[in-house]
Amino acid sequence: VAPHVPLSPGKEFLGKSGLGVYGDFVEQMDWCVGQVLETLEECGVADNTIVIFSSDNGGVVHREPLKQGHRSNLDWLGQKTDVWEGGVRVPFVVRWPGKVKAGTTCDALLSLADISKTVWEAAGVSPANDTALDSVSQLPLWLDPDAKPVRTEMMHLGFGYALRSGDWVYIPRQGSCGVTTQFPSWGLRLPEMGQTNSDVDETGRLKADAPETQLYNLKTDPSQTRNVINEYPEKATEMAARFKAMHKEMTDEYNRSLKLKWTPKTGQVA
Repeated sequence: VAPHVPLSPGKEFLGKSGLGVYGDFVEQMDWCVGQVLETLEECGVADNTIVIFSSDNGGVVHREPLKQGHRSNLDWLGQKTDVWEGGVRVPFVVRWPGKVKAGTTCDALLSLADISKTVWEAAGVSPANDTALDSVSQLPLWLDPDAKPVRTEMMHLGFGYALRSGDWVYIPRQGSCGVTTQFPSWGLRLPEMGQTNSDVDETGRLKADAPETQLYNLKTDPSQTRNVINEYPEKATEMAARFKAMHKEMTDEYNRSLKLKWTPKTGQVA
């Protein structure tokens, strides 16, 4: 779970990064990844093993590393728990010798939920139709980063939901929907992180006249500095309707799953 709390790097890594205990924990995680890769080589299975390095959310912005110029989420707005890009956009690195060409990059939209069907297809596994319903196989893009994008939209989650569709992001609430604007005692505010947003004042608090919802175009404004919800009413209406429909689908599926009964003896779901 590194570098999650509790921050507990081994003594041989304490002070190694020069960026505090969080940085030291990241150094240890990096070493651990190296141990895994070395072991795959030693066992002779590295060329036939898919290795994926990623994270379930953006990093917390810690004051000590930030003072030294280390920006864990680069210029993406916000941090862990937020539905802004800093809370949901993460690294996704794939190593598969002979299949995924080294050094290539791909800007297509991908969800961690897609790992299931992607690796199943890579392994020649055909899951049941009702398995991993929100997963799509990204294998074509792994093999050819210039292939047609497989996914064009998805819901993502901080302490609240947002909808990504193409270059657009719609958020049905105010603020970060996470610690940056809702629980600032837990994390740094935007001004402290050197970031700006049109709905947030110079103290990091929501402006009194901030719109109730948010809309951003990541192609023209990747750092989400301006909420353009009032400038594109048709796009806002379209995405609000799509968000409502997708959220209902998710809720209905969740409620359906609660009604399933597990039979321990047979290991079947009725």
